[in-house]
Amino acid sequence: MSEIRLETSNEKDSRSASGQKPTRSSRGFAQRLLIGLASATCIIFYQNCGTDFVPLDESALSGLGKFVCGSTLEETFAKTYHPFVVQNCAGCHGGAQAPRFALSDSSLAYNDFLLTTQSTFRTYALNPSHGGAAGGPKNEEAVTLAESNYNSCKPTGGDDGESHVITARTQPLALNATAALQVRLLNNLGGQLQLGNTNLSGAQLDFQVRIDTTASPPAYVIARPRLQTGAAAIRVKGMYIMINGVRIQTANAFMSLDRTINANTTLANGTLATGSAIFEYPGAQPTTDTVQFEFELLAPQ
Repeated sequence: MSEIRLETSNEKDSRSASGQKPTRSSRGFAQRLLIGLASATCIIFYQNCGTDFVPLDESALSGLGKFVCGSTLEETFAKTYHPFVVQNCAGCHGGAQAPRFALSDSSLAYNDFLLTTQSTFRTYALNPSHGGAAGGPKNEEAVTLAESNYNSCKPTGGDDGESHVITARTQPLALNATAALQVRLLNNLGGQLQLGNTNLSGAQLDFQVRIDTTASPPAYVIARPRLQTGAAAIRVKGMYIMINGVRIQTANAFMSLDRTINANTTLANGTLATGSAIFEYPGAQPTTDTVQFEFELLAPQ
């Protein structure tokens, strides 16, 4: 039988005199460890940030963590529908049977994918009698995810993003993007337009940009645009993003913008248009890549 021994008061006094401390629970240590880790995280993620640094909002972080559009719908197809069709449909649509959207070459597959509609694709993919049981309800989750991610990258207001008439365009501006959001400024819109009405004295446009080089390919984030007007009110409608002179079809965050800003007004950060444009850019050169903004309308009122 085990012997149970109680510590006497003399032994307690002796232990105190020798400097020994009573054992603390592991709970206190765990709490201190969590506080330390949280502090380190704050230091790592927020050090060396400028005074205008604003953390990405929840939707932007979610977008980077879950799905980022390709720079074209073809690249987005390669990340959404193509992995599914190669795995499930290649037996028929990866060979001679049209549409051949399951070819291993995603570019060729995309060309044939455009020959059908998403609703037709869904109907056959979920039909258990289609393709020798290749279709069926088992595909619903995968098809829904592919459809949702692909559609989230479509330009608004047009199937190809090129149906809008552009009346104003800024000159190229070096992005100089880093891992942290940094402010870039077009400080004289009237003098920095490649196309459009130059009677915009005193107006300026600023935005914030960052690049995520941990993604493959790298992803740009352009966020929080702000407009400052001068002596005249300005109407701004349909804002599009170009990188190195090429329209990014999937950067659709600001395409629905349509508002008039009163004269002598400086908007708060991010209130010209909400949201963040998040898109992949293969071969990104963040110090030399340029950005331009196109507008359906950017004109004094």
